Amino acid sequence: MTGLRPNPPRARVVLLGAAVIAAVLAVYLFRVDSVAGLIVDDAWYVLLARSLASGERFGMVNSVFDNAVTPYPPGLPLILSIVFRIAPHFPQNVWLLKSVSIAAMVGVGFLAYRYLADQRGLIRQIALISAVAIVLTPAFVFLATSTLMSECVFTFVQLLAVVLLESRRDGVHVRRNTLLAGGAAAMTVLIRSAGIAVVAAGLAYLCYQRQWRRALVFAATVLVCMSPWLWYSSLHAPTKAERLEIGGGHALSYEQNFWLRRASDATSGTVTVAELPARVAANLLHIGVRDVAGVITPTLFRGPTESGMEVIALGDGESPGTMGSAVGTMIVSLALCGLVILGFAIAVRRGVTAAEILVVLSLTIIVLWPFGPYRFFLPLTPFLVLYLVLGIQRLVPPPAVLRIVLLAVVGLQVLDHVQYAAARRAGTTAWEEWGGEVDAVLQWMNGHLTEPGHVATGNEPLVYLRTGRRTVASDYETANRQRWNQMYVRYGVYLDRAALPNDSGPSRILYRSPKHRLTVVEY
Repeated sequence: MTGLRPNPPRARVVLLGAAVIAAVLAVYLFRVDSVAGLIVDDAWYVLLARSLASGERFGMVNSVFDNAVTPYPPGLPLILSIVFRIAPHFPQNVWLLKSVSIAAMVGVGFLAYRYLADQRGLIRQIALISAVAIVLTPAFVFLATSTLMSECVFTFVQLLAVVLLESRRDGVHVRRNTLLAGGAAAMTVLIRSAGIAVVAAGLAYLCYQRQWRRALVFAATVLVCMSPWLWYSSLHAPTKAERLEIGGGHALSYEQNFWLRRASDATSGTVTVAELPARVAANLLHIGVRDVAGVITPTLFRGPTESGMEVIALGDGESPGTMGSAVGTMIVSLALCGLVILGFAIAVRRGVTAAEILVVLSLTIIVLWPFGPYRFFLPLTPFLVLYLVLGIQRLVPPPAVLRIVLLAVVGLQVLDHVQYAAARRAGTTAWEEWGGEVDAVLQWMNGHLTEPGHVATGNEPLVYLRTGRRTVASDYETANRQRWNQMYVRYGVYLDRAALPNDSGPSRILYRSPKHRLTVVEY
């Protein structure tokens, strides 16, 4: 451990804390933009939230198929639905919707500081700098201010569950914290199904500690909190035929996605059991040579105009702005990964906690899943920073050196955000540029498509939210064209730069954006 120093005066601590929170909030508030829904998942969250707030059914109300259900759990849509009850009009309420993730990241910072200082024994100054580094991670800032994705809220609830599980209080406080931990663990699953790792880690930790009564209370609380959704999703589960009819990656079950070469891409083909080790090895390599540095030092991978876009483009050759293939950055990432592994081993040697079990279980899920691991790896950042600190301490014990390293990390993050701010003043950033063209396409549709007809598109919820037209997934376009005609699917809308229509096809181009060639066609 680093050892503890005498606590500074309370007034000084309060002032310092207020200054840090104000500085962090300034970064987030300055980076907030009007873009939302481009990753598609976040558009689904918005659509489901609006449905809950308006009293519609919880499902794909956008679909040309009646009673189409959704595989997305209701946790984040339920939270966002509160915003829709206050400000019901999208996209006018997008800033208020993003405030949920921003508030979650403030909570992550507070929890990380308390956890690192009080439960992991770090010097408070080190814990504070580490917490700031976590919250200013460009990927988190990007997700909170340029999308409506679930990672920020998921990270907060996951960290809250760990803090409550490892609470050292006695008596009534332990019982209360166990109940709250069970509720938080259930909420992680209701936000993202991979949160099942939190539930399993909590049970494993309490059993490892031989706290059998707490384990029973924790399990019962999780079951009670999750039962309504488990019952509802089981009751409304679509058949395999219905999933095929609906189409799109969102209509596939988790089992179907697992056996695809790339999750949510039904055209990618399937794998066999014999191919799973290669998938695991590829994802482990990705984490080691890209993702660790992509969290700690992302400025090595890209320029400031793509700040935070490592979430969708780090080492993924199918995404725009691909980054992370330079040999030098891979070496840096491997070195940082080595420090993290060393820190993890030190933590285990001192005594296994819920965090260590959670990290192992989460990584197991991540490396088995057929998708780029960065976005799923990101919520482990609070523990990643902890293990990095422990690893550095073991190699270079003086606290002054550790402070310099952590301040350097924070300095790089601040520089990244400042340069991003300068890029915004000079023009549009890469993300806002794309978002602006998507917005122009949707506005053109509202102003020029006067004839009725449904829409085939890769971003069904966003098109429906902005135009009110019913939508269908645009995968297998050639094979589905006759079926679409029968369903009165008249238009095709291509909002993804990686999946534009073939100009030689039978469709008539109605509109094409100037730079990224986003397209509206008539079939």
